[in-house]
Amino acid sequence: MPVEAPIDNQRIFRRRQVKIDILFTFLSNQIVKLNSNSRPLKMEGTTKNISAGGALIETPYNFGESTYLLAQLIIKDSKVPRVILCKSTWSEACRGRKGRSRCGIKFITKERMPDYSLIENSKNIPPEALAFDLKKQQRLDEYLWSLN
Repeated sequence: MPVEAPIDNQRIFRRRQVKIDILFTFLSNQIVKLNSNSRPLKMEGTTKNISAGGALIETPYNFGESTYLLAQLIIKDSKVPRVILCKSTWSEACRGRKGRSRCGIKFITKERMPDYSLIENSKNIPPEALAFDLKKQQRLDEYLWSLN
């Protein structure tokens, strides 16, 4: 459920301690170049916690701050947005888990979309991700809080 407007770094939506599988597609040229076939690099991850505003994820790759990517939430409810443009806000290696990293990602709504010229490979962003607006963000929040 949404709370009051954020002050500084406070969250708009409460996070749930729930694991949801996510498939990422990286939009950064630096990361795309790591993929030898020149297609956008895809990687799987799992949420440690998630809200309609973003998630804490665990992945096999530390991709740093300010990396734009697409997140495809692996969920069954077709009424809930599943492909969302997002941006990493921080990333660090997991202690005691070699080859694993934790990363904070922020979901980007249509109302807060950056200038496309700032996003590398913006042509790879599907219409579904560009349509993620505040109403769909609220629907995602309701879905997350309906999970047992």
